[in-house]
Amino acid sequence: MMNRGVALKKTHAGNRGFTLVEIMIVVLIIGLLVAVALPGMRTIRMRSQQNACLSNMSHLQSAKELWAMEAGKGSEDVPTIDDLTPYLRTDVHLLTCPAGQETYEDGLGAVEDRISCPNVGRYPGHVLPVPRD
Repeated sequence: MMNRGVALKKTHAGNRGFTLVEIMIVVLIIGLLVAVALPGMRTIRMRSQQNACLSNMSHLQSAKELWAMEAGKGSEDVPTIDDLTPYLRTDVHLLTCPAGQETYEDGLGAVEDRISCPNVGRYPGHVLPVPRD
């Protein structure tokens, strides 16, 4: 059965390409995926920085307590970073908060005090929890 008045056009495989509409739809879909993923990525990054900060403060707190025991210091003595260096890993990033790149040196405090993050005002989760007895 033949179609009257309809001319069929044969296409060649080499001349076929994507139309502008198809390309725009693909770009739109990629844009939507990026828009959905970015807020989640920001949250994940902030959470990992918070966990790294808490880990750093925990290592510093342990080093401070070891220093006090080995040096025979009291609970009110305040160590310096140089005092704690022998008790720490050689990792340079241990002494800085990954979120703000500020050092914990000002927040060391006395042996009985918990170490505080210099960025706690900007990042509320950067607080070392008190250990349970």
